Amino acid sequence: MNNDQLSFLNPNYFHGCHPFDLRSHFESDPFFEKLDSAFPLNLAKTVAPAPKPAYRQQVLKRLLENISTQNLVGKCYLEQYLRDQYRRNCRPNTLRLSATSLTQFSSFLHRLGKTHLEQIQRQDIEAFVEHEQDRALKPNSVRIRLCAAYAFVRFLIEKKIVGYELMERKIKLKLPDPLPRAMDSQDLSRLLSVIDNTRDCALILLLLRTGMRIWELLNTKVDDVDLGQQKILIYLSDKTAVGRVVYYSEDAQQASQTFITVDRETMHRRLAEMINRVGCRFSKQDISTVVLAVRL
Repeated sequence: MNNDQLSFLNPNYFHGCHPFDLRSHFESDPFFEKLDSAFPLNLAKTVAPAPKPAYRQQVLKRLLENISTQNLVGKCYLEQYLRDQYRRNCRPNTLRLSATSLTQFSSFLHRLGKTHLEQIQRQDIEAFVEHEQDRALKPNSVRIRLCAAYAFVRFLIEKKIVGYELMERKIKLKLPDPLPRAMDSQDLSRLLSVIDNTRDCALILLLLRTGMRIWELLNTKVDDVDLGQQKILIYLSDKTAVGRVVYYSEDAQQASQTFITVDRETMHRRLAEMINRVGCRFSKQDISTVVLAVRL
């Protein structure tokens, strides 16, 4: 025991003269109970409330709770796979997509009479693809389910649960190659001719000319818009978590300048702070309402 530790000890405590802490001796006295809270007798530190879990953690918890209530094949490995995706910092949408696809895959295996993941064969994956196609899903949706199933199989191979032969000659779906959807210039002119609101005109032109997602546009700050170079800085994409720069045309530039000049008071921080008809914050549903009203 060093000198610093000895300086905090009361020698009378070892002789039994009084308690080690005199405050604990008088704590039960009525006089001290009525003292102002600014001079507490209890020296114990107050326990800080537990921090609120992050959004990704909340999503993972809900997915695991949903999986635990279902009768699935290899439920424990499915939970391990989702936790592995969480540790690899996958986005919440990725966790949801994996959980949905693998829940469908595991339920299908259960209907086939499988009780363990070790019983998976190539024919089972082929049957799962046909089952999803019979549900009238679009080819791209079936491809996403198949990719999620193969990613789970790769995880099982690393865990030495199944053999690598399941990854040989993988099933590949041929997707249609449609032409890019573009609006004719005449149709665009007719669309803009019926819009008399500067806000709606700026929103539609920015979405059309930049290809931005709705939430990316709503989360864009005024400082992120470079009117000189006609570009918008997206620091963090809502879907891919990757930043990028988008450029817009001259007509979107004019609409944006008009909107910022007319509605400068509502544009002091975010484009999303534009109010709707009921005085609430502009949302994705409001944009859908605007587009539907223009179409009608």
